[in-house]
Amino acid sequence: MSVSSKKKVASDLIHGVKPYKATRGEEFMNEKQEEHFRAILTAWRDELISETSRTVLHMQDEAANLPDPNDRASQETDRTLELRTRDRERKLIKKINESMDMIDSGDYGLRLGYSSSDKGILNFLSSTGTITIDLGANGYKSESNNSSSIHLGAKSGTDITSSSSNVVFKSDRFTIGSSPSTNALNFNTRGEILIAPSSSSFSEDLELDDQWNLSSYATSLTIGTSSNTSDITISDNISTSGPISIYGGDITLSANISSTLSGADILFKASENITVAASKSVISNGGDVIFWADSDEDNSGYIEVSGNGHNIITSGGDVYFAGGSGTLTPTGFAHGGTSAPGFNFTTSSGSPMKIN
Repeated sequence: MSVSSKKKVASDLIHGVKPYKATRGEEFMNEKQEEHFRAILTAWRDELISETSRTVLHMQDEAANLPDPNDRASQETDRTLELRTRDRERKLIKKINESMDMIDSGDYGLRLGYSSSDKGILNFLSSTGTITIDLGANGYKSESNNSSSIHLGAKSGTDITSSSSNVVFKSDRFTIGSSPSTNALNFNTRGEILIAPSSSSFSEDLELDDQWNLSSYATSLTIGTSSNTSDITISDNISTSGPISIYGGDITLSANISSTLSGADILFKASENITVAASKSVISNGGDVIFWADSDEDNSGYIEVSGNGHNIITSGGDVYFAGGSGTLTPTGFAHGGTSAPGFNFTTSSGSPMKIN
């Protein structure tokens, strides 16, 4: 092997560990991948510990008091810089140990940023084809950070500024820090968008707020699956160019929902209750708007429209307030049991609900 080839091989190594090549369809963070990342972290930690040991020996060797003041000042400066570097590496060793503990315990998934001062930026960009991310039970987490973000499909300022890719983002939980930037999760595509659990249901309730930037050009948007029993809250406006389907235990609409595609339906299907906050609109362009409660038929699911100023506009589509069984539309009743009537208006004086 030539000298240049040896240098190329060495530069490809990650802390002395050969890069891992995943096979098509390979499960994320399987046993082989865990061993690979554990080997990288172990080698990295050993390098840092070795550097720290060398620093201690070096400072002991230079412990003699230099007679020249300039030499002493230069030595002190060097020692200060060296100690600062070692302190940063000490903190890094702590983070590496915590990362290895997460691998051992299985508490990982996708984590952007390590703290409020560390940002993480991840781009999955493609002009066509399907982008699939499946994070499993441990899911997605971002820290309380104003700079961390994910871009799926296209991103301005890159080679991919337009995308028609279908985007599938599966995760049993989404944990977003208390103060991330808006648009922390960006779905920039003219294709279909699916946000779903990796298993049969999200393990935690999901809120789509201003951290979620969902393309208004998406040809369809699906949130959850028909088997999802965790609650879904929509607290930031959503608009698409195709059908919208939202599945949950309880579904709370605290924002406006609209579709511009002619004939595209908007479906809210809850195994329990559907609540619509005051002054919110649901608008389709000739498609049906379906409020489907109690889909598990346990007689414990109602529809509640609170406050005033609601608009449900279909421009010719049907509007359903119902529940129970059915295939594409509900054929039974929303049934609140002892909790509330099946369909409950809690409006007061003011602008009435408009259905058109």
